[in-house]
Amino acid sequence: MEEVLETQEEENFGPQYPAELYTSRPNDTALLSPLYDSTFKGIFTQETEESDLALKSFISAVFERNIKKVTLKSNEPHKDTRKQKSMLFDMSIEFDDGELADIELQSRNEDYDYGVRTEILAARLLANSAKRKTKWESPKVYQISVLNFHYIKDDKKEMRWYTMTDDSGIKLSERLNIIFIDLVSIRQETRIKSVDKLTPIEKWGLFFSYVDHDDKQDFINSIIQSEHGIMAAQNIVKHMSKE
Repeated sequence: MEEVLETQEEENFGPQYPAELYTSRPNDTALLSPLYDSTFKGIFTQETEESDLALKSFISAVFERNIKKVTLKSNEPHKDTRKQKSMLFDMSIEFDDGELADIELQSRNEDYDYGVRTEILAARLLANSAKRKTKWESPKVYQISVLNFHYIKDDKKEMRWYTMTDDSGIKLSERLNIIFIDLVSIRQETRIKSVDKLTPIEKWGLFFSYVDHDDKQDFINSIIQSEHGIMAAQNIVKHMSKE
């Protein structure tokens, strides 16, 4: 029988266990939540085959194409002047075709416009990727944010992709791209879906949301069995939770 996730979206959904889990594990099976920044980054940035598999699987789910190779880059972009704002990318990666991405998790809505932040990050990534002594050549860059809130109030879209267009919708060069993955929408739109009906990005969104929740384990285990990259991610989370 196919597992179906039947749940009500909580107004302030978050990890099952508080951040204190990092210093005091509540029980032998408790898992760290990927909604904590350090867990999210830990899944994808370790120098292991499992971490590499998980990252390629997640990126492939975002772009709906098979990404064969990803390389972690320095997460501190170059500053041209002292007055330029210092910043760190959560994860900076390069794809097999030379395209670049910054991947971030934002677990709660802060008191600033997150869209402005992502535009600045994407612009910095694009500026740093431009090659000298070329005819303005640059790979496409992507700022990918996994959000545990609606950027647009009451949004129902699971993923939004922004790029520069004119007033009629014609795209410019598509070099600068911003992608928002809305975990709230994913949880809401998949409440009565069976695992075989889930898209790859929905599977990842539900894994991020529920892997640490005891009452969702049967459903999450069905997802894990359907995707090797998510299985690798779960193994990493289990290992991190024991440390």
